[in-house]
Amino acid sequence: MRNLRDASKFALSTVKIEDVGARTGFDYLWSLMDGYLNDMIDLATKTVLTKPTSDGRYWSERLGGADVWTKHHLFSMIQALRIANPD
Repeated sequence: MRNLRDASKFALSTVKIEDVGARTGFDYLWSLMDGYLNDMIDLATKTVLTKPTSDGRYWSERLGGADVWTKHHLFSMIQALRIANPD
């Protein structure tokens, strides 16, 4: 759980909506927010899955389906952190 939270916080502090807007434009809010969330989820997923765990293995080696479900768990964690800390 700590890995998910830490990766989500990292993504929230790293991905800038201005950078996404430069790519998607700012006129269509749905596209902007979709790109913003996807960029955060992709970064957090990469962070979690490429960092060795406490026993030296990767999550994909320790937990079946980690490569498939991590992004869904990170979406929920990112949204929870955004609600808890809307700044």
